[in-house]
Amino acid sequence: MASILDRFNDIIKANVNALVDKMEDPSKMIDQYLREMMDQLAEVKRSTAGVMAQETSTKRLVDDNQAQAAKYADFAKKKELWWPETKTTLVHSSPKSRSSKTPERAL
Repeated sequence: MASILDRFNDIIKANVNALVDKMEDPSKMIDQYLREMMDQLAEVKRSTAGVMAQETSTKRLVDDNQAQAAKYADFAKKKELWWPETKTTLVHSSPKSRSSKTPERAL
């Protein structure tokens, strides 16, 4: 009995699929696929333009940061030329000797 129902079910599915195939017009289906692909292409182009703009902005920020780093490195070199003892004084003095130079507060 189950095999008869299975066969009957297969025949109904085959007939439904045949009706759907008859209703589909291949040229209309191709047109629909083409419209969908064009929509997807437009979305990809928009996304790509956004990524490219972000890349340009990021490159500009990197260049600005590199310029600032070079400027501060140049300031540091000039400072060493004008005040070379500052670096050695700060590096070689201990925290105790620096704190003993400051006046203590009266309680």
